[in-house]
Amino acid sequence: MGKRWMYKEQPEVSDEAIKFTKILSIIGIVVLTLIFVVSFIKLI
Repeated sequence: MGKRWMYKEQPEVSDEAIKFTKILSIIGIVVLTLIFVVSFIKLI
């Protein structure tokens, strides 16, 4: 916060950063789903 004044236009995000974020989010979704499924099965 507080650094917004430094940019005159929207900062560009590289394609590599977008790809990396997408891969990490997919991995996170899969891991969280597995954790929920395993913990739910242990409750039953």
